[in-house]
Amino acid sequence: MTFCMNRQQPIPTYGSMGTRKSVAPSFVLLMQVLVLVPAQVFLSNGGEFSHGYLNILGSVAWTVWACLTLVVFIAALLPLRLQIVLHTLLMSTVLGVYVQSQVLVWDYGQFDGTPIAWSDFCSRGALDILVWAGIFVLLLCFRAWCATNSSRILTLVVALHCVAILPVLKSNYALLLRESPSVKLQAITDFSPQKNVVLVVLDAMQGPAFQKLLDQEPSLQDSFKDFIFFRNVTSSFPSTLPSVPSFLTGQAYDGKKPLRRYFEEDVRETSLPTQLEKNGVKARIATIPGFCPYFASGVCGETRRYPLLGRPDGAEREFLELIDYTLFRISPQFIKQQVYHDEAWLLQRLDRQSRSMARTVDDGVAFAKEFVAQASANSPTPTFKMLHFLFPHPPIRLDAECNLLPRNEKLRPETYLRQARCGLKVALDIVETLRRLEIYEQSTIIIAADHGTRLDFGTNTAELLKSRKLTQISRALPLLLIKPAGHQGKLSVNEAAVELADLPRTVADAFQLPISFPGENVFSVRPDASRQRVFRDFSFRWAKWDEVGESDEFSSVPTYIIDGNACDAGAWRRAPWRSYVLDLTVLLCSILSGRVTEKLIE
Repeated sequence: MTFCMNRQQPIPTYGSMGTRKSVAPSFVLLMQVLVLVPAQVFLSNGGEFSHGYLNILGSVAWTVWACLTLVVFIAALLPLRLQIVLHTLLMSTVLGVYVQSQVLVWDYGQFDGTPIAWSDFCSRGALDILVWAGIFVLLLCFRAWCATNSSRILTLVVALHCVAILPVLKSNYALLLRESPSVKLQAITDFSPQKNVVLVVLDAMQGPAFQKLLDQEPSLQDSFKDFIFFRNVTSSFPSTLPSVPSFLTGQAYDGKKPLRRYFEEDVRETSLPTQLEKNGVKARIATIPGFCPYFASGVCGETRRYPLLGRPDGAEREFLELIDYTLFRISPQFIKQQVYHDEAWLLQRLDRQSRSMARTVDDGVAFAKEFVAQASANSPTPTFKMLHFLFPHPPIRLDAECNLLPRNEKLRPETYLRQARCGLKVALDIVETLRRLEIYEQSTIIIAADHGTRLDFGTNTAELLKSRKLTQISRALPLLLIKPAGHQGKLSVNEAAVELADLPRTVADAFQLPISFPGENVFSVRPDASRQRVFRDFSFRWAKWDEVGESDEFSSVPTYIIDGNACDAGAWRRAPWRSYVLDLTVLLCSILSGRVTEKLIE
């Protein structure tokens, strides 16, 4: 540093150029934070947002831009010496943001509410600091050259950002102008007085966890009377994005076509809501944003898009989310920790505090309350409804009575069970609504999860699971409760080997419709029947939307065959071949034995 300061370099003469010299890197920095990097983050994760990029940007960004621009111009009026330091600092920040967002892009895992173990990434954090410090020292040493060539440097940085955006823009350009799918709340809350099927999805609600709650709270037996608890059920995948399409189509993604084609062909054309609509059933679903573009207009809505008791709604809130994700990407690790804050997020956290929202209602809970309040039974046609609530999935933000906690809690068995109890409360409120409308008896009610959780509430020891490489077994064990229309009695248990991919056939049969879906009606599977099921340890991200299925990546996904009780690790074995080899083997065995075997790969 002394060497740099003692070198005899001409100090750049700013004079009347001072303001312009500081403003240029300031504007580029603002473009990085508010336009360029957010565009890259959005296009790589468009399925996570309800609104198009330009809608999100236009909702708040121009106000923020104007305020920050005013601050920049005021700062540009500083004395000359401070202008030089400011210019160097701004230029080094611009370069640091580029390097951090495009080169030092570390994988910290999915933002699923699980706290990041920052201590495991100390080397990355140290490298971040060294790179940022090195950029600043280098520009300080060559500040005269930097001042002379700043326009070229800034132009190059902007150009490189645009080049980085092009690959994701090519395949996701429609997301820029996408209109958020909109379904009137009345269309979702209106039931038929004759026949309904209601599917309540509690995200990451594990079956063994439900059993644990039954053991802790025996009164739940009465709350769920008339229901059948399918205790030996499996999901096809351990996460939401691949799992929901699998139980809406009956066909799990198998990597034989690009993931985008799977959504555009299988989900759009053959999914349960689409087929029901074609057969005279009014199908309406409320789920996460990424799925709605693949259903007909008017079919799909999102639970978090409805007015929520003073919460910032729609594009404004998604702007805060997008900038939070951007700040996480462009910051060195020690700042990332403050931005993430165990997924409380910086701007969203500050917004909640400014609105005195520390104890207001959760989105999904607010939607459920509004749903219950507006529910009616005036539809002239049978109805199917899927209501997807994002709990008890982490982050842990709710207590057992669905009150929003002052801050997110760590994922532990006791905190998860409290949030799971909230999910059951929401489901029971919907059940009671059907009773109030006097349509409970004639309705089929399904309370399910899309997958389990990584917490183990079963009987397998950690040592056994590790020895058999089955650490994901608990994520394959979702909840499945079904009350068939007209069914009465105490809560009962069915040990039949079923899977979530059986739900389309089960629902179609409940409506007595001749729709052909893969899988079985769960009530036709005998508890003593031998049936093999498949679980793939695969979680895709929207960022790799066009990569999955285009290469051999999917063929290396760990695949397990479950033959017996899914809660028993002894029933699991690793599939030794690719899925299509296994399919052909099973088909050949079926033909030679003269029997119809169960479809293994769903």
